[in-house]
Amino acid sequence: MSTKIPPLAQVFLCGILGWTATKGFPEFAFVSTASRLLGWSFVSIGSVVLLLSVRSFITAKTTVNPISPDQVSELVTTGLYRYSRNPMYAGMASLLTGHALALQNPAALISPALFVLSVTYLQILPEERTLEEKFGHSFKAYCKGTRRWF
Repeated sequence: MSTKIPPLAQVFLCGILGWTATKGFPEFAFVSTASRLLGWSFVSIGSVVLLLSVRSFITAKTTVNPISPDQVSELVTTGLYRYSRNPMYAGMASLLTGHALALQNPAALISPALFVLSVTYLQILPEERTLEEKFGHSFKAYCKGTRRWF
């Protein structure tokens, strides 16, 4: 099984959509130092979450390639994966949320919302089917005790 649209491409496309939405709806724009700071906080947190999540995969010596989840050799349940089955994607959603807040236009919030929907249906659900096939009961037990998102 392989997925078709890489999550990083989805992040990029959703980020462009958020930026485009701000240009399409300039009447919604506002100026807020707090929004900009909060946005950069989300970007920072998302970056750390993403890096720690990738490090967990590298430590487990399994693939980080989201296009071929069938090549995974280890079910990672340590680090941030104790709290979320998808911290990488949560980190990406945080990056997009921060980007939207920093743009200071509510129209940009379409970006993280669309990303969560697209990555869930185009990536997470196919990945979960593959992981269930590959790891069976272990993956089912992990799903019961760990949320999909935070």
